[in-house]
Amino acid sequence: MSDALCLSHVADRYKCYAGDFVTFSTRVTVKQPGSTYTLAIDRADGLELDRFTQQPNLSTHTTTRHHAADQLLWHVEQAEHSTDYEVKFRISHASHALLEKMTELTDDLLDRQPEKRDYIELHSQATLVDLKTEQQVSETVVIRVYRQASYLQYLPAIYENEALLSQFLIFFERYWQPIQQQLDHIEDNFDPMLAPAALLPWLAAWFDWAFEEDWPLDAGQREAWRRKMLHYKLPTNPTRPKNEPNFRTVLHLHRKRGTAEGLKTYLELYTRGEVEITSYTEHPLQLDGTAQLGRGIALYDQPRQPHTFDVKVTLPAAMTATTSFDIKLVEEKVRAIIAAEKPAHTRMTKLTIN
Repeated sequence: MSDALCLSHVADRYKCYAGDFVTFSTRVTVKQPGSTYTLAIDRADGLELDRFTQQPNLSTHTTTRHHAADQLLWHVEQAEHSTDYEVKFRISHASHALLEKMTELTDDLLDRQPEKRDYIELHSQATLVDLKTEQQVSETVVIRVYRQASYLQYLPAIYENEALLSQFLIFFERYWQPIQQQLDHIEDNFDPMLAPAALLPWLAAWFDWAFEEDWPLDAGQREAWRRKMLHYKLPTNPTRPKNEPNFRTVLHLHRKRGTAEGLKTYLELYTRGEVEITSYTEHPLQLDGTAQLGRGIALYDQPRQPHTFDVKVTLPAAMTATTSFDIKLVEEKVRAIIAAEKPAHTRMTKLTIN
């Protein structure tokens, strides 16, 4: 990772068979607009190029693409935003290099050498070069190409080297593989930063936290806003122990429901602004025949009742600048949150939204 650019390179599958398609996704994150870089994605032996795309599409005067036999190359000048690249390959049946490796693998397995593997590995490397600083970073993805269907292991040993039966089982294995991958990584569905966007409302519902579909946010900001609400960063506090994490999940906030701290945090996450809560716990001083000073008596500029509070919300400029911003809608949502999250014995007397 350079100071101006960041690279990530992943595959849509890591277990394959000859004839399968595999897509490599590469993201170049631009941290300093105006960067100039070169991105190279290598093609391993045994992979045939099917197609490649980039999002967003860069204009022809800012990018140059070179397609070689073993490499895809992009040269981008004055990059202003992050770009996603997708390269789709087919694992070739007819690749001489792949056939030779598979033949060697079959011979080793027929010799019953237990240390030999039932697959070969193909490597795809993405290399990013920052042409201004000459910093270089690369990431390598390794996929495994198996000789035969893994479902054969559940059949009697006599079928171990039946090529036709293996091809037949591969059909079912390809069908079930996406479901199996979800089961193998099911814990990711419960992580707010890794779960699919469609599952975020479901996670929030566990804690009686409903996302507002009409909240004034641009479409591109909505998913990031939801993830940050479910996995939020604590404000800076020099007294916090060094070994205490800076992030909390919605579970931590759920434990503070019905408290002033929980209400303040909830409103700050929802509005992305600054929230100030002023609580009143004493009776106001009244200048009449019963006037007295002491515990439980306070001087206020206006009449106040104990167990009441005022709320002041300062919205960020990014929210008020959106075309869908509606101050009445925001006030309605904020009042609903306060009614649901405030301590049960208290009452809000004043709400100010700036």
